[in-house]
Amino acid sequence: MSSSLPATPDQVPPEPASSGADRSRPLTSRPGPVALGGAALLAAGTALGTVVTEEGARATGELHLDQLIAADREAPLIALARAIDVGLGPVGAPILLLVLCLAVAVKNRWAAVVLGGVTLTGWFSVALGKIVFARHRPPIDEVHALVHETGVDSYPSGHTAFAAALVAGVVLALRVSGRSTRWAWWLGVPFVVVVAASRLYLGAHYLSDVVGSNLYVAGSVLLLSALLSSLITRWGSRRETMGR
Repeated sequence: MSSSLPATPDQVPPEPASSGADRSRPLTSRPGPVALGGAALLAAGTALGTVVTEEGARATGELHLDQLIAADREAPLIALARAIDVGLGPVGAPILLLVLCLAVAVKNRWAAVVLGGVTLTGWFSVALGKIVFARHRPPIDEVHALVHETGVDSYPSGHTAFAAALVAGVVLALRVSGRSTRWAWWLGVPFVVVVAASRLYLGAHYLSDVVGSNLYVAGSVLLLSALLSSLITRWGSRRETMGR
């Protein structure tokens, strides 16, 4: 006769130890639609770049907007914009990302990999646009630029791209860690807006430059998420098959 007594603590099988985030957890549960959305955003960024470079900043009104901003600058905002220019520049941005990744890696290495990989992917996604469109920077004399930028790499904005990519990296790192992403969105969106505004405030970019950055970053990150999710799902299925 079987016993109906509950199992004693010694009889209960131990639960598997958790090591943090599940490495097989996909970044998105719908890679197909996410990939299509990413491709659409990249196409939108390319279309925007084509239009603004062909029309010119005078025709689009972007040059006039930069001139209006330059006419009413305030010292505290100038200091903030300059700090962003250095902190998220070609030297400051990699250092900031490395420090954040090392800090995250202490608790969750997989989340640190996601943070670094997503941020770099989004940031570098604008490099091709800079080469293809070769848009001139705002004329220094006309916008009273506070930074000496005279190249043909105005579209899209690299500083804005890094800010948007970093926010995306943080959000996805939190996701794979099983943590809430709400605070990252609440802080991240204003952060990107401030960085984008600072580029116009210094006279370094046009409005479409910072808008295009967000389109390229969002599109590339969505494509990366879809790709990694498909690979992780297949890897997990393969492990289950081999374990049977």
